[in-house]
Amino acid sequence: MHDVFQLYAKFTLLTKEQDEEINNALADIDKLKVNVVYPFLIELFQDYGKNIVTKDHLLKILQQIESYVFRRAICGIPTPSLSKTFATVKRFVDKTSSQSYYESFVSYLL
Repeated sequence: MHDVFQLYAKFTLLTKEQDEEINNALADIDKLKVNVVYPFLIELFQDYGKNIVTKDHLLKILQQIESYVFRRAICGIPTPSLSKTFATVKRFVDKTSSQSYYESFVSYLL
């Protein structure tokens, strides 16, 4: 459980991640003020810690999240449906490899 609190603090307080690229990606997401993505981010970072997801795919997923949320905002799509989107995405992510993780995530968003 301690793990989850540290991860949550990383997203909400932007406590420093050792990697600057990851910090920048998290800061970009934070600017969009979409805390509904935190439950998925916690699982994503846990999987990253278990080496299920590579750094490259982690960064790509963070970029996809930012792009998805930003495009929805530009199109004027209400934000309440975002919570459902990110609450259910973990059921559709294929964790057999980092590549399949990324591809299944992107497919779900499409």
